[in-house]
Amino acid sequence: MKIYRKLTNTQRINIVLRFVVLIFIFSPYFFCSERERLNPIDPQNPETGGKPQGLRIYSEYKEAVLTWDNVKLTDFLGYRIYRKTKPDSEFKLIYLTPKDSNQFFDKHLSYEQRYTYRISVLANDFESTLSDTVSIIPGPTFIWLSDVYNGRLIKLSHDCAHEISSLKVEGYPWTITHQETNGNLWYSDVLLNRIYKFENEQQPTLFADLSEHEPIDFVIDEKNGRIWIADELNGNIFVFNTLGDTLKKLQEFEKPVDIDCYSTDGSCWIADAKKRCVSKISSDFSIVTEIFSMNSPAAVSINQTTGEIWVADKSKVFKFDENGNNLLTIDSGLNYPFKVAVDFQLGCCWVLDWYSRAQESRLICFSENGEILVDLSGFSFPENLIINPYDHSCIVADSRSGKVIKVNSNGTIYGEISGYDYPYGLDVVY
Repeated sequence: MKIYRKLTNTQRINIVLRFVVLIFIFSPYFFCSERERLNPIDPQNPETGGKPQGLRIYSEYKEAVLTWDNVKLTDFLGYRIYRKTKPDSEFKLIYLTPKDSNQFFDKHLSYEQRYTYRISVLANDFESTLSDTVSIIPGPTFIWLSDVYNGRLIKLSHDCAHEISSLKVEGYPWTITHQETNGNLWYSDVLLNRIYKFENEQQPTLFADLSEHEPIDFVIDEKNGRIWIADELNGNIFVFNTLGDTLKKLQEFEKPVDIDCYSTDGSCWIADAKKRCVSKISSDFSIVTEIFSMNSPAAVSINQTTGEIWVADKSKVFKFDENGNNLLTIDSGLNYPFKVAVDFQLGCCWVLDWYSRAQESRLICFSENGEILVDLSGFSFPENLIINPYDHSCIVADSRSGKVIKVNSNGTIYGEISGYDYPYGLDVVY
């Protein structure tokens, strides 16, 4: 039988003191290496690998802006900026920033040239591991995007691969456009059924409250100072002036789903899915043309040079002249074309052709004669598209995958950005 002896208080205190002394003696061996690896530029740091972190980039016109996470050290000289301009070239040192800076502006860049960057931390006798790379292609345009369920309007760089800024708004921003004359940004809210406008990217102001309606689409005719709005719920077409006064309410429609304006003569074309026609409204608000040879028209786009219109209709795509005469019918090789966008400088038309299976929806570009110029598949659920007139590229909001993708006129992907809840509205500012 074992006999257990009860420790006195003095014995307990002595044991604790001995344990504390042992910790003090051996702690350098146990903890020193771990403390050293907390240094963010230590190559053995498990979190950073010794690299500067958080390198980000965006561009506006001929300037690229780099930012990064500050290094939490005091004894270093600054950040070295390296750049290369060709995929097979070497990185060249172009600048050493002050140590209290975490941004760099690279100016006087060339359009349509890819620039790739990386940075390092420079100390007195040591340079850190180089960061991961970022790259960008500057250009004279940028893209506005509405992320519907996240309630944001996002400004993207020319290459459609980087965010420049973001505006938080109420409701669900849907259609988005801008005025070229003053730069004001407009958007429709499909939750509250309202139209808003931004002036100088400040707080939005309410332009029109259509709470008893569904403003599914709207377009601004700057030349004539009008805003045309399609009300899908009640079959109305509203026309306002830029001050918010109602000029006309047309009630001859049933389910207008898309609208486009021909600024040359102030007319407007409407795609009516329930009435199964496309209609032309003149500048004096009279219906002058109706084309009833439709199954379920989903979208209409006007060539602003010729006045011709392209229409997406169930399994077909049509082209009509400004008087409604049929110029072209594409009725083979399509599943469900539901969005069209005309490049009026080249005369071609880009079409979104929807498939229910993921990664099978297509982006097709038809020449003015109906020949296929581009046929690109791999989209999950594309909802919208727009043409960039500067480089004749097509920008697609692939809503299900949360991506925005820019496709060159030859069908190659030029830029891509992801991580959105439901990207939909698109607008190009040039």
